Amino acid sequence: MVENFNKKIFLEYRQCKLTEGYYCNNGFLNYLCKAVQQSGKFITLLPYFTMKWIGDMKWVQSGNLYDEVALMEYKQLVRLGLDLQTDSFRTHTKELVASYLLNTGLCYIRILHEGSWGNYSESFFATKNECILEDIETYLEESFDNKKWAQQLQVTEVEVERGLFQAVRLDTSTKGLKIRMVELDIKDKNIIILPMFVVDGVVSYLVNLLKSREVLIKYKIGTSYEILHTSLREDVLMKWVHEKEKVVAFQENTSDGKDLGNVVLPKLGIWGNETRIISIFDILEIKILNE
Repeated sequence: MVENFNKKIFLEYRQCKLTEGYYCNNGFLNYLCKAVQQSGKFITLLPYFTMKWIGDMKWVQSGNLYDEVALMEYKQLVRLGLDLQTDSFRTHTKELVASYLLNTGLCYIRILHEGSWGNYSESFFATKNECILEDIETYLEESFDNKKWAQQLQVTEVEVERGLFQAVRLDTSTKGLKIRMVELDIKDKNIIILPMFVVDGVVSYLVNLLKSREVLIKYKIGTSYEILHTSLREDVLMKWVHEKEKVVAFQENTSDGKDLGNVVLPKLGIWGNETRIISIFDILEIKILNE
């Protein structure tokens, strides 16, 4: 994936400043961010075998750096005073990678809850990076007190050994971002942890694609699926809504304001004002029309 690089400089993050995308400005994370923006794919360090993608968007695990990231995080934590087993970077690789992600930026968390009445998903932001919380303090409902959240911001031996991480959780609200504590079970097969820039990059890629293409999107809904005929291209939309103001409104309002992973898209048809909210995690296939 990446050849001939200085691993320490490439993966190091303790002395790095934050980027506008709320992640540490090191070579590795910049590389991942650029790769997502160019490909529109979910590029992740953690393997999510339950996710199945067809067509343009799919999961790509950056596997040959997986062990390197775990080793780097192990060295970072030992330097901070954690008493970890010498082979922890081999026996707790997934936990160390998760620690690296939570410590290097703002992460998007998605949890699928399974119940007798059906399944539903929950999504929010989380981090163990104090600098991020200080940087976004103006958006928080309450002022940030690092002493109050010290437990959630520090990595412990128990977290790495058990895969249960304390973190600061951020939820969107009418007043800004609500801050609270969360415990993340890294071993849970129904939890997804991604850098925020990955989700943002995939959404941006999809929106830009729709501004130049007319497509059919097949997406999951419950245990079944639906197909949405959609586009954000001006000439395609004008055939259905006939008003420039409505076209602009569709193009500019693709976010539902609640979940970064959701996109609001027009449903092309005789009722020109209909929209659908689709999670990018539910998309099964994108078929480009008229090519």
